[in-house]
Amino acid sequence: MNRPAEYSWPIGEVARALELLARASGLRPRAGARISSPPDIAKDHDAFARWLDHTCGLLNVEAEPAELPYHVVERRLCHAGPALLTIADRESVAFLALVGAGRRWAVLLGQNGRRHRVRIKELAAWLRRELESPLVPMVRTLLDGAGIPAVRHQRAARAILRDHLGPTSISPCWLLRLGPQAPFWQHVRQTLLTRHLLIVVIALVLHACVWVTSWWVLGRAALDGRVDEGTLLAWILLLLMLVPLSLFSGWSQGVVAIGAGGLLKLRLLFGALRLEPDETRHQGVGQHLARVMESEAVESLTLASAFSALATLVELLLVSTIFIAASQMRALALLVVTMLLISALGYVYFRRREQWTEARRRMTQDLVERMVGHRTRLAQEPASHWHNGEDELLERYFVL
Repeated sequence: MNRPAEYSWPIGEVARALELLARASGLRPRAGARISSPPDIAKDHDAFARWLDHTCGLLNVEAEPAELPYHVVERRLCHAGPALLTIADRESVAFLALVGAGRRWAVLLGQNGRRHRVRIKELAAWLRRELESPLVPMVRTLLDGAGIPAVRHQRAARAILRDHLGPTSISPCWLLRLGPQAPFWQHVRQTLLTRHLLIVVIALVLHACVWVTSWWVLGRAALDGRVDEGTLLAWILLLLMLVPLSLFSGWSQGVVAIGAGGLLKLRLLFGALRLEPDETRHQGVGQHLARVMESEAVESLTLASAFSALATLVELLLVSTIFIAASQMRALALLVVTMLLISALGYVYFRRREQWTEARRRMTQDLVERMVGHRTRLAQEPASHWHNGEDELLERYFVL
């Protein structure tokens, strides 16, 4: 099984391969970056890894080192793209630019910029060939001596090699990802959360439409005085349709919540690591602990409230459409006025909640600082002053 020359990239073209791969994968690399020549990976793997990390930083992307174990290489390749793979032989080391992959096919980027479809099994065979080649004669001798039929040699050899090599890493691999400094919406698009969010919106719209239709059928039949078996059957079928729609919407909401939560933690960690010492030097341990606790609350409450707000928005749009179709402009105006009043009350509640949260953070800071300096206070502070300020903080917290 020969490796086509148009699929592989030589060591001198790795920088161009990275830029084209990032652009083909929608990572939007920075153009015009001056990139130095890469070191020989066969002579110094660590130097090449440092060069690759520096080059990806210039392109505004991130290269994450990964391993391809021998016994699960096909499974890893299905979820590896975009990635830079190494493929070695006795003469040289080349690279493969993997744009994406599925269960059966992988898409490789050629030197001419065109995409080529390759079977996952064929790609895995290219990557495993250098590791297998020293063991192939021994395996063939073993199969011939065991008297195994020739038609079963390939399957038996694959099983022996898989058992012998097991989790051995076959070749270095780097996964290309957006850098943590990239805009949040680019991370959302790269992780395909927009697709699941669209599914959530469609499921919520269908759920609301089916719910309204079911009660319209029943109400229309009751007002006309013709509640028969056909009407009840149609009403029951519409209600049963709500079950798969709710399950489908809940599953998509879970996917979006997990993905968005991971992206939010990534942004928080990236921001925390980029903080300058002078920016946090005046803050104590209690303030940092309170901030971490608030970040957990922001993640859980924001994601949960977002879906509730989305469902409410869909229902409001549906109700407004029904009012317009029924020429109930007074009801529509009353709905708009009610929403304005609720928005004003919500803004007032938001401001009070913000003050309440700030008071809670101060209480956490004060508690931690008192615990850290407990021994010093016992030794130096009079006992009559140990609880100064505690009642004031609690009173402000309860008033808010």
